[in-house]
Amino acid sequence: MTSNELKERDRNDIAAIFSTREGRRFFAKLLYECCCIYDLMDVETPPHAAAFLNGGRNVGIAVLSWLQDADENAVVKLFEAEKERKVDAWEKTE
Repeated sequence: MTSNELKERDRNDIAAIFSTREGRRFFAKLLYECCCIYDLMDVETPPHAAAFLNGGRNVGIAVLSWLQDADENAVVKLFEAEKERKVDAWEKTE
């Protein structure tokens, strides 16, 4: 299998997972909670903590790039999935 064929297979695998509701919620949880790609750091964040957070953010940016390559509407779908996750969690507390 050539390098281009492997890249295309990876893209198709990601697209298949992201095409499901469960897959979108998984990626939203990963990017929002584990990678914190939309969080801002405080100027008083200690350097070691900032380095740790930036490491996670770098992974999140790579994953987001893969998702955008697989689906041009990935960012909108991630926001919707995150909103759905929060609504589901809120409803469970009632």
